[in-house]
This record gives sequence, C-alpha cells and structure tokens, in this order.
Amino acid sequence: MSKQIMIDELSSDDTRTIGKVQCVEYQENYRLYRVELKASPHAALIAQCEDDKRIYPDFYLELWQKRITKLGNWVRPSLNLNFDSTKCEYRQHPHRASIIEFHQCSDEDKKRWESKCNKSMCGCHKQWVSNTKPKWNDDVEYRLRPRTCQVTINGKVLEYPEPVRDELKIGQEYWVSNVINGQVHKYFWRNDSIDNKLLKAELIRLTEQDAQTYLEVLQAVNAQVAI
Repeated sequence: MSKQIMIDELSSDDTRTIGKVQCVEYQENYRLYRVELKASPHAALIAQCEDDKRIYPDFYLELWQKRITKLGNWVRPSLNLNFDSTKCEYRQHPHRASIIEFHQCSDEDKKRWESKCNKSMCGCHKQWVSNTKPKWNDDVEYRLRPRTCQVTINGKVLEYPEPVRDELKIGQEYWVSNVINGQVHKYFWRNDSIDNKLLKAELIRLTEQDAQTYLEVLQAVNAQVAI
C-alpha cells in the first residue's frame, strides 16, 4: 500500500529529501506501508523562511507577505506561514533589504530613516520625509538618509549629503551636480575611468534630490566668492 504526503507534514524523525522523491517503508499494525516522500513545490521558500527564523528571530515575519487570493492585498503574516495552504500565497517582502538594514541600525541611526511616496495621485510631491517608524508599504520608498556635511555662508549654516565614497554596483544609478550649467545629471555605474574620477572627486550622490541639494550649496559658495 502506498500513499503520498508532503515533506513538511512529516514529523522531525522522518527521513527528508528536499528536491526529489524518496521512498520509505514502515510497519504499522502488522501491515507494511510504502510512503513516497514528495518534495514541497515551495521548498525554496520554506528553506528561506527557516533561515530567516534562525538569523532574524525577532522580526522574521516582517520579511514576508501573504495574500488570501490573487486579487487580495499583500499583508504581513500574523503568526505562522503555511506555504502549502491552498487559500494563501506567500512572497518575500519587496523591502526585505531595507527592513533588515533598519533593524540592524542603532537607535540613533533609526532617526535618520526617510520615506518617499510614489503614488501617482498623492499630494506629497514625492519628496523624502522623515520616517522613524516605517510601515514598509509597497508603493513607498525607504532609505537611511545620508550623513550630511556643513558649510557656513554669510553666517548661515547649509547642510548637504555626504558624497558616495565606495564603488557602486555595475548598472547602479547615480547623480552628479554640474555647477557650470546649473543642472544635475544621471549616470549609471560602469566602473570606467569617468565613474572613478567622479567618485574620487566626491561628486557622486545616489538620488536626484541629494545632487540638487549639493548643487545649490555649490552655487551659494560660488556666489559668495564672486562678491
């Protein structure tokens, strides 16, 4: 007699094989059973979830989302993640990297977190604003605000974001302030001579807004020098 059961339905004492079928025979009530252990189609997600429980036990649920139907909204799971449920589907949170970074920040650095809403009908003008208690909404961007530098011009202290000091990933977007034409320009990191010259000159910022802020400071400095 044979039957099929999902691997994650077995007890911890059972032999498990992820990714392929393994057969085990056992005797119960004087009858011999042959059980086919069938790997869960969600084996990769289950393994990732187990890793999250082990590495991030205090907030692993924040790293996942579930929805009841394909038309429902993605929400944070409450307690348990039943990947083989026919009523729910699960996925890793789209802000997974930011959530991990936020929880690994010191209390002081958590005060530097910001968010920017990307809703087309929202009246927030898509500007970065302080957000020390992020809700990790799908249509909102989150970041740790760059540390700032200061310069005093005519008795007024101006702040601007620190430049990028490390090489970026290939294809990563960055922005440069051009004081000559009064504009900011977008580039993509290719690790070529131009990229590295801009990096060495401390002209690279990661967002258009940061580059614009730095441009305004440069213009103010030039205006003071011209007086």
